[in-house]
Amino acid sequence: MARWPHLITALVVAATLTACANSGMTLTTPDVKYTPTAAPAVAATVLPESVVGDEVRTSGCIEPDRLANCEIKPGECYPWSWAANTDPNQVAGSEIEIPKDSGPRKYATGTTILNSKKVPVAYIVGAGDILDFISARLCMQGAYLNTINQVRRDGPLYAGDTLNLDAHTIVSVGDENGVVYKNEAPDPIPPQH
Repeated sequence: MARWPHLITALVVAATLTACANSGMTLTTPDVKYTPTAAPAVAATVLPESVVGDEVRTSGCIEPDRLANCEIKPGECYPWSWAANTDPNQVAGSEIEIPKDSGPRKYATGTTILNSKKVPVAYIVGAGDILDFISARLCMQGAYLNTINQVRRDGPLYAGDTLNLDAHTIVSVGDENGVVYKNEAPDPIPPQH
């Protein structure tokens, strides 16, 4: 018998919502204007080279020759695209993304760790950081960032966590609250260091 009050409440709420939906009421959203801010004055960046096996592969952004060097203007991110099925340098169907740190911001206050070519390879999570803001700061797709971290991480961000940013260290860099998980790697992944 104790279920009846809950069932009756649920039916009343459903009937009320249905009546509101069928009343002809329309919801309007206010007009919001977006005003972009100027990007900081920084010299254009040439895409870095990454060593894969015995060959040097340069990520590029000129179609159809994606191996050509290109310059990225201030405030722009490296382009993203799907990888060819036969490309050994891919992560689960995506071309390898090269992070570009645009600097700390609200909800992305952590520290980047750079390789010898000044390319971010890891990120130390700051207090209050949120993954979407971190991925925007680093010019990386959020889904890609999750994919390259899924092996050694399992859930939320904690201050002090290490996020992997390098597709060649998926199985060796990253932790969650001091714990290193051993989850299944995405398929395929490039050769690992």
